[in-house]
Amino acid sequence: MACTHKTTGIKQQMADKALREQETREAEKARQK
Repeated sequence: MACTHKTTGIKQQMADKALREQETREAEKARQK
C-alpha cells in the first residue's frame, strides 16, 4: 500500500506542477496582448 500511495503522491505533484506551468503560460500570453 505504501508504494501505491507514494506513486499517487508523485502523480499529484506532477499534475499540480503541470497546472501551475499552464497557468504561467496563460498569464504570459495575457500580458503580451
